[in-house]
Amino acid sequence: MIVKVLQGGGMVLDLGAGFQLVDGAISFEGQRLEQAELATFEVLLKLPKERIYRGYWARDRNAVWYGARRVEGADPRTFTVMDEGSNLYAFDAKGRYESGQPLNPVWSDKFEQRRAAWMKRKEAR
Repeated sequence: MIVKVLQGGGMVLDLGAGFQLVDGAISFEGQRLEQAELATFEVLLKLPKERIYRGYWARDRNAVWYGARRVEGADPRTFTVMDEGSNLYAFDAKGRYESGQPLNPVWSDKFEQRRAAWMKRKEAR
């Protein structure tokens, strides 16, 4: 956990994966997440930044976030990130996602194959 003190006395807490707590508000690489709920906010990839590539996922009680964007329609209660490779893929009880967007149906078969392999590796750990 890295804390910086800004000029003027403000505090910045590094939450990981580009997310920060800045003076009581959540931001991603300098962009404030206007509707993020501080009390329940959680960064989902607990990986070193150099291994994240572009998988900047987080959630709070009300929403799933991909960087500074809210992922429309995603269910924060069942949302799971596949922490491997590019870290771009995730799923919830009702949908599949890539880079913060609903998965293009063209890639559904490939996604499900990767998800099955990921789940098998996860169970073996």
